[in-house]
Amino acid sequence: ITAEEANYLQLLANQSKLKIPLLIGIDAIHGNALYRGATVYPSPITIASTWDENNSYDVGVQTAFEMRSTGSHWAFTPNVDVMRDARWGRVGETFGEDTHLVGEMGVAMIQGLQQGDFTSKNTVVANAKHWAAGGEPLTGINLSPMDVSMRTLYEDFFPPFERAIEAGVFTFMAAHNEINGEPAHGSKFLLTEVLREDWKFDGFVVSDWMDVSRLHTFHKVAENPKEAVYQTVDAGMDMNMHGPNFAPYVLELVKEGRLSERRIDDSVRPILTAKFRLGLFE
Repeated sequence: ITAEEANYLQLLANQSKLKIPLLIGIDAIHGNALYRGATVYPSPITIASTWDENNSYDVGVQTAFEMRSTGSHWAFTPNVDVMRDARWGRVGETFGEDTHLVGEMGVAMIQGLQQGDFTSKNTVVANAKHWAAGGEPLTGINLSPMDVSMRTLYEDFFPPFERAIEAGVFTFMAAHNEINGEPAHGSKFLLTEVLREDWKFDGFVVSDWMDVSRLHTFHKVAENPKEAVYQTVDAGMDMNMHGPNFAPYVLELVKEGRLSERRIDDSVRPILTAKFRLGLFE
């Protein structure tokens, strides 16, 4: 959270074999509010209520400045999921129920945070989340499954994410939920076919909190934690947030020939690219 903590962690990273700096992310959704003394802006649903993209852009610019001042480089925002159930506890984190408005506000926030390729001194990496369609949960609660037609996915839920890519967003975060019976974290359709092949996304995808392990413990589609790691990486996941044994399992899976080294390179490349663009190696 603080510059002192960030500098200490980077010092430890600099003592490692390859001296690769850390990419530090934080939930700066409407300002870097986890830091005491930071500017806290209206919630995204309130920003969207102005119908003025300039507000969203300005919040992004100022949030990035305050993040870099305290040692963070990656904002887990904007949430460009379309909210279609008012019972959902994350309504305030979204830009609302209108597909077009969500897309426009999300683009403005991304442009404010990244300023293009985020190579400027006071810019950060933005994150389009949660991919995809968590905003119409069957039970109204977070992690609840989604049951929705392909037409609704493509016409209502997907467009803001595609607009985010057009705006240059460099990271995506997968959703907690299942979509039509398939967990987002294990969906090759979402993480590879749509994102990489159809939309040509060239950044990286991060898991939501502990959701790789939930393929085993919650969704019950993986018989053990190692199989959960295989399913998510094979589907197109690039970074685990968070949990033990992810890297050892990946190494085992590569040695066993179930995951290729090329697949790992495809994940490592954009993560290192982000660190170089941010100037962290300097």
